[in-house]
Amino acid sequence: MQKSTSPLDYLNALDRYKFLTILNAAKEAEEYQFIKQACLLWLVNYPGDLYVQYQQALNYANLGMTDQAVSILNSLVELDPQFIDAYQALNQISSNTEAKAEWAAILSYLTEENQPEVHSLSG
Repeated sequence: MQKSTSPLDYLNALDRYKFLTILNAAKEAEEYQFIKQACLLWLVNYPGDLYVQYQQALNYANLGMTDQAVSILNSLVELDPQFIDAYQALNQISSNTEAKAEWAAILSYLTEENQPEVHSLSG
């Protein structure tokens, strides 16, 4: 009797570093359908992987699926309000000018907040 293997079983042999390397190579080759399928399979097993969800959203934008991309990015910033890359992507992808102004303000706040304070040594 032969054991049947599910396509999802192959992900167990693939660590996250290798998976992200493959995604980056596919992105460079503009293999957007491959990225779409790979992200879907990965997220079935690891639904909490925010970075892969982010990559999925960017890929949806490349495929012209802007509404889906914006939806994923919105959920990412709800889960992680300091996800700067997600705000940047929302600002670039979205056509909603009111929301863009809000995201730009949030980005400005987040990036300025992380700047070190400079104190003068002269008294």
